[in-house]
Amino acid sequence: MQYYTIAILLTKQLKEILSRFSSGLPYIKWNEPDFYHIALRQLGRLDEASAIDIANALNTIEYSSFFLNLKGLDCYRHTPHTLTLGVSLDASTDIDRLKSLIQRELKALHIPDQKKSVLPHIPLAEISDDHHSKLSLYLMEHAGFHYGPILIQSFALISTHRTDKTAFYDCHAEFSLQNGNEKVKV
Repeated sequence: MQYYTIAILLTKQLKEILSRFSSGLPYIKWNEPDFYHIALRQLGRLDEASAIDIANALNTIEYSSFFLNLKGLDCYRHTPHTLTLGVSLDASTDIDRLKSLIQRELKALHIPDQKKSVLPHIPLAEISDDHHSKLSLYLMEHAGFHYGPILIQSFALISTHRTDKTAFYDCHAEFSLQNGNEKVKV
């Protein structure tokens, strides 16, 4: 069983731009740029048959491409003792609408709602609570970061993997926001 997430994948160019943030805090566990994505819905551990059912349901979603803007850095609670340092997004009715369409399809498959909803963001690093106080200055230094607009043309079903040193994901299926056609990798 793998840990699955529904996410928006980022371009190589954007990943390179965001990787510039991954210095200046030596006590942080930085994610590799290849791990950067915007999580729309955490699904948890699933078997392959369930993942295929979800991919088939997500393939029915029809929604147009849209633009997003990135705005500053912030911290998000990841676990009871860990924070995620991430890039924030400007408020987006398109993200909210896409998330509600995803939730509708998951509900039809009897997949329960997420216990805890997280604002969509791009995870850059993990930090333990022991070093939380050291983030204030870093966050203030990067508060003015803005980037965009970014054209969002698809979303994906990915499985995420973590090791002691890094995190990475595998893309299982990608779904076009232009006409609903899936680029199958399942």
